[in-house]
Amino acid sequence: MDIQIEHRSREAFCETRRQERRAQLNMEAVVPDTNEDIGRVVTVRPSVFLKSKEVLTGRVSVSGELQAVLLYITEGEDRLASVRLAKPFSLDLDDESIKADSLAQVRLSLGGVQARLVNPRKVAVAAELTAEFTVFGRSEALLSACLPDTACAGLHVKTQEAKSVCLDWVTEKSFVLSEQFIFPAGAPEPEELLAGHLRFSGLDCQQLGSRAIVKGEAEVELYYLTVNGGGAVRQVFRTPFSQILDVGEADFDRALVQIEPTAAYFDLTDTIGGEKALDAEIHAVLFFQGSSSESLRYIADVYSNRMPVRCQRESLSLFSAAQETAETLSGEEVLELAEDCAELLCAFPSAVLLSSSAPELKASVQLDLLYRSQGGALGCVRRQMELSKPFAVENARVLSLQMKELELRQEGEKALCRLALRLRVMAQQYSEIDAVSAVTLVEDECYALEQFPAFTLVRFEGESLWNLARQYHSSEEAIAQANDLDALVRGRLLLIPKQA
Repeated sequence: MDIQIEHRSREAFCETRRQERRAQLNMEAVVPDTNEDIGRVVTVRPSVFLKSKEVLTGRVSVSGELQAVLLYITEGEDRLASVRLAKPFSLDLDDESIKADSLAQVRLSLGGVQARLVNPRKVAVAAELTAEFTVFGRSEALLSACLPDTACAGLHVKTQEAKSVCLDWVTEKSFVLSEQFIFPAGAPEPEELLAGHLRFSGLDCQQLGSRAIVKGEAEVELYYLTVNGGGAVRQVFRTPFSQILDVGEADFDRALVQIEPTAAYFDLTDTIGGEKALDAEIHAVLFFQGSSSESLRYIADVYSNRMPVRCQRESLSLFSAAQETAETLSGEEVLELAEDCAELLCAFPSAVLLSSSAPELKASVQLDLLYRSQGGALGCVRRQMELSKPFAVENARVLSLQMKELELRQEGEKALCRLALRLRVMAQQYSEIDAVSAVTLVEDECYALEQFPAFTLVRFEGESLWNLARQYHSSEEAIAQANDLDALVRGRLLLIPKQA
């Protein structure tokens, strides 16, 4: 006889698929007629934007654009110039589990970016693009499993509890930030924008009723040419922002927020007071996941005093905990400069994550260093730094990586470099449980209970009461009533009564 297991659950979301797609993007550009020929490439500053996303049955399609600014030294080695490149792209994730009403989040990142000089008027840039697709669907989150009260007599059920995390809400919202940044007093006056890189940091979320309020900071890393020459200048502007999301009746106790830029526009302008300013218009999409902790009660074992029981089992992997932490990778190193370096003008850093799981966090930072030679010409060199720290977490995801600190101090033909990277890391924990999924009573093999003694005297050797009760056709309650369990030590004799 099959006994139907009763389940109690509630509506939630579940992650149905997570997979990466990679693409090699190649683009070329010709130097404008108004610019001089290229002498040496200094650096490439790339940005990637998510333009559109479409979820269809069996497929998620995204499109975007890779933009890059290539900074170079002119053929005469006396000034800097730039050329802009752009490349549209599209990527698909095909999977039968994707439904038309599924929700998908996409995170874009760039790996190695390389520039190649085709000829003095033409450059080529190659970049490794990674798109992480995460697909969600609506499901039922299991809260408890039990046998019905009408199950036959003599049946004993062992239940256990396990902690799990339920995904209560998944949503997204597009938003626009418009801001005017004033260049600080004493900063070199800008003449031409070279590159602007956008980052979001300090993300925090609070729930107020049916709304979630996300707060954070938008950071614009700007490189520009100055009016009086002298190379490129790096300037960082920051502005706080907040967004309100409708989360219905969901009641979450933790939130994961990710933001992908969809477009960014920067323009130099003059204020009414005659100050130099940067007008910035930032477009982005905010991805939100809200979750809460639940206690899952499941059936771990079943036996009957009257007949054999066949239990079908299944192994379940439960998402039991998630914690977002801020990690810092830092280090210092003496870098060799060019022999004829008279003045170090600017550094262009770019970081790539190498490892994000135990036993260490590891990143590589590429530094393109612009300098002026003793003869007054511009030159550049590329140096590499490796940063690492012990990291014991196995299931970790790095949500963002950004430059926290960069300090260069020239000492002759060398430079002391101190730098630090800030990482947002999501540490995830999973637990495995072995649960009973089906119960069958073998009624045609009933035990001859009259042949078993009414009481059995057993020397206790550390076994669980559950196993003793199962072996001698009793119950944990009956053993407890027949013995003083406060003095339960190895070697003690236990009286185990038979139960029909």
